Order: sequence, then C-alpha cells, then structure tokens
Amino acid sequence: MLVEINCSLFREKKIAFKSGLNAVIGDDNASNSIGKSTLLMVIDFVLGGNTFLKSNKDVIDELGHHEYLFQFSFEGKNIFFKRNTEFNEIVFLCDPNYQVLNQMSLEVYHSNLHDLYRLSCNSLSFRAMVGLYSRVWPKDNLEVKRPLHVVASQKATESIDNLIKTFDLFRGLKELSDKLKNINAEKSALTTAFNKKIISNINNTQFKKNTSLIHKAEVEISHIKANLSSYALDLKSLVTDEVLNAKIQKDRLLDIKFDLDSKLARVKTNLERNKFVNNKTFGDLINFFPNLNTEKLEKVEDFHSSLASILKQELKASELSLMHQLAEIDIELMNLETIISASLKSVENPNYIIDKVFELANSLSKAKTENSHFESKNALQNDAKTTALELKESKTAVLDDIMERINKKLLQLTSEVYGSKGKSPTLILESNKYEYTIFEDTGTGKAYSNLILFDLAVFHLTELPFLIHDSLLYKNVENNAVANLIRIYASYTKQSFIAIDEINKYGEAKATLLRNKAIHLTSNNVLYIRNWKTSS
Repeated sequence: MLVEINCSLFREKKIAFKSGLNAVIGDDNASNSIGKSTLLMVIDFVLGGNTFLKSNKDVIDELGHHEYLFQFSFEGKNIFFKRNTEFNEIVFLCDPNYQVLNQMSLEVYHSNLHDLYRLSCNSLSFRAMVGLYSRVWPKDNLEVKRPLHVVASQKATESIDNLIKTFDLFRGLKELSDKLKNINAEKSALTTAFNKKIISNINNTQFKKNTSLIHKAEVEISHIKANLSSYALDLKSLVTDEVLNAKIQKDRLLDIKFDLDSKLARVKTNLERNKFVNNKTFGDLINFFPNLNTEKLEKVEDFHSSLASILKQELKASELSLMHQLAEIDIELMNLETIISASLKSVENPNYIIDKVFELANSLSKAKTENSHFESKNALQNDAKTTALELKESKTAVLDDIMERINKKLLQLTSEVYGSKGKSPTLILESNKYEYTIFEDTGTGKAYSNLILFDLAVFHLTELPFLIHDSLLYKNVENNAVANLIRIYASYTKQSFIAIDEINKYGEAKATLLRNKAIHLTSNNVLYIRNWKTSS
C-alpha cells in the first residue's frame, strides 16, 4: 500500500496514508482551488499515471518542475521511490533517505507495481486496470452512463474486454482469440497466394473433376505397374485401350455437334424469315385497293417491327451461343484426334509406357495439389467459423457471469446506501456494447452515486488494489447516502482515496472521516506553499 508522499512544495511536507479509507478533507464552505483534486492527481501520478502532467499543468507553470518522494509497504517491507515532473518517464528506486539506488522506465515501474500488489491478472497492465477507477476532475472517465470508458473515444469492445481482464476471466477467451487470429492469418496468406497465382484457386466443380481424375489416374498407374511386363511385350493392347476411349468420347461429341448444327441451321433460317411488310409495299396495295386505310397498316407494321426486333435479338443471342458451343466441341475433337494419332504412332515405340506414366504422374500431382489447397481453404474457413462461434459463446458466458455478480453486488450496496426501497442500477453487457441503466431517478446526485456504487462493486469483486474518488462525485448526493458510502469505504482494508467537503453534515460519518484523514485543506491551508488561484 501507499504509505507517504513527500514534496518540498507541500505546506505539509509529508502526507501519510493508511490502509483502508484515506480522506482528503475540505472546509465547510466547500472551497475550490485549495488542492483536494490536485492531491488525488498527485496520488495517481506516484502510482504511475500521467494525467497530472496535463490537467494540472498550472502547478508546474507556477512552481516549476519538482519531484515527489513516496513510500510503499508490502508485507512489512518498505520500498521507496522518486518521480520528477520534468523527467517523468523515469522512476527512481531509493533508500529510506530517498537517495537514488537505481532507475527504471515508467513501463518497468508499472510492471513492478503489478507484482508488488500481487495481481494475478497478467492479461491487463497495471495502469489499464487502475486508471479507470481513478475518477478525478477533469479526467475523461466521469461519464455516469459509461462507467467502463477510460476516455470518451475508447471503443466499447476494449472497455468490456478490460472489465473481463479485471475479473481475471480473459485467459480462456485469449486462447480462442489467439487461435482465431492464427487461423485468419493462414487464410490471409492462402488468399494472397491465390491472388498472386502462386497456387491455383479452384472451385467445387473443378475439385470434383480433379477427384475423378485422381481416381482414374491412380487406377491406371496401378494397372500399368501390375502389368508392366506384359505391356513391355505388347504395347498395342495399352494403345488400343486409349484409342478406344478417345474414339468413344469423339463419337459422343460428334452426336452433340450434329444436334447443335441442326439447331444453328434452324436459327439462321428463322433469322432470314424474320421480315415483315414495310410501307414501301403500300403503294402496290393502294393501286388495287384505293380506299385502303394506310394509317392502320402503319400501326400494325410498327407493332410487328417491335416484335421482330425482340425476336431477332433473341435469335442472334441463340446463334452466338450455339456457335460458341460448337467452337468448344471442335477444339475437343481436335484434341481427341491428336491423342488418337499420337497413340497409333506409338504402337512400335517402347518409350510410350514411360511417357504415359509420366503424363499420368503429372496430372495426378497437379490435381492432388489443387485439391489439397482447396481442402485447406475450406478447412480454414470452417475452423474460423467454428472458433468465432466458440469465442462468441464463451465470451457471452463470461459476460453473463460478470453481469450477475456485479448486479447482485449493486443490489446489495444500493440497499446498504439507500435502504430496501432504493433503486439499484443495472449493468447490461454484450460482446461489443454495454449499458449502465439508472432507473427512474436521473438526478445528477443519484447518477454519480451509482458511479461510486459501480466502482465499489468491482472493488469488492476483483483484485483492484485501490480507488480514487473526487469530491464532485458526492455533490448533490443525499447526506445519509454519503454517510453510508463512507462506512462502506472504511470497511475495506484495500486503500481508497477520496476528497470530500462539508463533513459536518454527514453525522456519524464525520468521525470516520476524521479518523481516516490524510490531510485537511482549507482556503487558508492549501496544498502547496503558494496559492496562485486566488487574488489574495
């Protein structure tokens, strides 16, 4: 725990702290600018925070750069440190007289505090855990409806994950999250290889074709192996089988070609006949029929012309399609003719067997490689879906557990602070958003007290080592409610640091505050040796 803070610029050079509640007490006039919030910021500063350097820049502007000497005690062992406002990224380890023994980076100091406070959660840094619960004006974490946000710009997902980590329930989720990241990385690498044509990206139709090819090639290779000696003596039988298969395919394609040729001939005939009467022929008709209504004939002609145009377009499209199919068949027929011709020429060629096996082996290897990548792609996609679903379900279960525990504690704390009729706030958690509902009472005082209740619930349920609460959180809160909150703070051995004014109005809680006083500040007894915030 934090034992003391020393500063040569303090009016009281040393401010001592104890376990449990530590109260920075203001005067009965609730005077501002006397140093209550500033001291809380200094406490946050010696505990590794940086907000003091920005929000209390006036201290440095008026008093110059300076240093704070501070002492911790853990399990009876006293440890001394020093931190300077100018060289604030360095923390010095000191002896009991605050003579420097060693120095460390701020990051290492945070890690040391994590270990000194014996925090078991390793998935969340020390400052990421405690910074949220240091609620001091003008920090950005005082939004009553967003108690998980350290700053307004923080993503809700990150805020929720930090809460899970604070409850030390992130380890199982991290394993699934890391697994999903690795799967997605593999998917990305495979997609890059596909896009850059390093490997072939086939579809399901090609996969089936490859599967059939693999089966046929393996059967054929096995057959050649089993009958190698007989093939060596009789190449003709092997070639005859191949020629026969090619001939069967050729006959099948010729049948299809004949059918397509017939269809194409019909389409061309229809195109040639797709003509209708035009107005040039009207003159001849009028010679025979002088009273003919040519206007009606023109309308009929227009209608027929529209139909003719549509029909002609469809016939043209059909003609192109049939010609395209015939061209493909002609190519296939040429390939088959080449196979037949080459096979027949190799009857007396003993290298035929070697060439055949080589050809089959290449086809087999290519098909197997393509199918392997296709299967890998599908497996990764399925793994990603399965893992993402498992992660979502696991996170939902964790969030439900945290919600139940926090809301149960909120209900208990609300009863202790406001009595059995008090309205308890409720935390609703989802994987990427949350809501902190405050039923009925939307007054500022009740809203801030609900923020305090939330922190106290987390304080009770987790390893969170300390709380820092500014006096503005108690403004407009009922006096009895504040008195009950003081009693709750004081019930913990873990340290809490609060700033509070007008303690006389809190009844019996006044004695508790005085008993746990760290310092009493007034307009005549401000924190620093000089008060630059008043005209006097």
